[in-house]
Amino acid sequence: TMVCVKVIGNHNGITMAGSHGHFELNVFKPLIAHNILQSIDLLADSSKNFSLYCIKGLKADKEKIKSHLIMLLFSLFVAGSFVFGKLYAELIEPEILTFYRFLLGATLLGLYLIVTKRLSSDLLFKPWRYLILGGIYSIYFVFMFIALRYTSTISTSAIFALMPFATLILDSMIFNKKSHSLIWLALCISSVGALYIVFDGSLINALNFKLDFGELIFLIGTIVYNLSGYICFHRNNLMPKLCFLKNSRNKCHGI
Repeated sequence: TMVCVKVIGNHNGITMAGSHGHFELNVFKPLIAHNILQSIDLLADSSKNFSLYCIKGLKADKEKIKSHLIMLLFSLFVAGSFVFGKLYAELIEPEILTFYRFLLGATLLGLYLIVTKRLSSDLLFKPWRYLILGGIYSIYFVFMFIALRYTSTISTSAIFALMPFATLILDSMIFNKKSHSLIWLALCISSVGALYIVFDGSLINALNFKLDFGELIFLIGTIVYNLSGYICFHRNNLMPKLCFLKNSRNKCHGI
């Protein structure tokens, strides 16, 4: 930054010096030459040092990039579930749609575990936990498809966007976790935007907690869905060793 300020100053000096030429005579040429040469030297040296002490040896964190890409892909799937769910909510019963959705997911995941040779007897330890987690997810998706019959995809996605803020509050209350103030600020801003959409931008609707039937149903389903993270987190009693990335922070969920 200091180099940039100096070069900008030299440039201003050259501009002013160049404007003082009269009758094709300019007595400021030594100043112009000095500023130009000094700027060239400064830019050359600073570029060399920046490359040597900052760029050289710099490597991308592939794991972090991969995790961000997975989260972006997850966000696309979530957004798609609302849009396509709206299309099929009127055509298929929510229970049947959820059953086939879970059946397809279990089949694809099972094939992946077999191909990668990660299917082991450890996954069969305490099988009742799968019923609990599967039941929670089933309630969420059934409620989601019911809600999409009565409300818009924008409203349901806005309610879903409240989940990180709810997770942050429960983390601080139940697990006594401390989060950075910037995280609180960012999630507060996003939550205000989501609530603005849910309550149609009306303060009266917000104060009276006036929700459409579909929005209320999906809100209940989202609260139930949010409980899965805390069930999995509690001493890892409900988790097998195989974990995957999920949208909640600092949690590892069993498949």
